Amino acid sequence: MGKATLVKVAFLLNEFVNLRTISKLLGFSPSTGTGHPRTKSPRIKMAASPLVYLDIDGVIVTDRSTKLGGAGYIPPGSAAMVVDILDQTGARLVVASTWRRDADCRDKLAKAGIGQDRYFIDWRTPDLLPEEEIADVPIRGSEIDRHLQRHRPARYVIIDDDPGMLPHQKHFHIQVDPSIGLTWTDAETAIALLRG
Repeated sequence: MGKATLVKVAFLLNEFVNLRTISKLLGFSPSTGTGHPRTKSPRIKMAASPLVYLDIDGVIVTDRSTKLGGAGYIPPGSAAMVVDILDQTGARLVVASTWRRDADCRDKLAKAGIGQDRYFIDWRTPDLLPEEEIADVPIRGSEIDRHLQRHRPARYVIIDDDPGMLPHQKHFHIQVDPSIGLTWTDAETAIALLRG
């Protein structure tokens, strides 16, 4: 065998090993050589950390805060309570408010003291399409439920002034009085629920 032939054989062997490795990574069966995807049972990926579904208007932005600092003003004390909940539980934040549709939502929350590193990777609840809305079923609860079904966190809380949650969410819903906003009692309740 000549040197050129040996080089070709070495090259082909290397390509074969790489092909087997790539096939394994892509989920193809190297044992059958058929190239058919392996059949695996579907896995639901659970969120590793607990989640806090946060509304903003009526929770950390209230009529009182608007009088103090103008529209959309988030008092430092309100932001500090949210951060405290996250710190004490290792939870990640999901914005369930209509604020989630604003391009600068996270920047506004960061200015108030809720850092960019506090969010769950899928940091906002989805919008339902008009055809997905069901009469007499709360929209906010349905949007949160869609997110819950997608990520299946072990624990979660919903902090919202809106009573419109689904029946299975009621135990995890901290309904804030919109005239007062988030209180330390609400924050303590959230912490207790997230700790289980």
